[in-house]
Amino acid sequence: MGELSEAIGIPGSAVSQQLAILRGRGIVDAARSGTTVRYSVPDPDVYALLDAGRRIFYARLSESVDLLRMVQSEEAALDGGPEAAPVR
Repeated sequence: MGELSEAIGIPGSAVSQQLAILRGRGIVDAARSGTTVRYSVPDPDVYALLDAGRRIFYARLSESVDLLRMVQSEEAALDGGPEAAPVR
């Protein structure tokens, strides 16, 4: 749990609870080797679902960034001053 918890910056107890839920739903499998537990995703469709979610999220985020840039540009034009720090 330690490596995963460190990698994603979430306390081990929270990671453990989430993995238990995923195991219970058959979304991940767990294989124990001594004190190490390795998790895997048995259904490749899960990756396709996550990829689709990522594309949707980034598309919405991109739309928000574009809107913010437009608002900043309009505010700068109204103020007659330099634009605010650009959104990257």
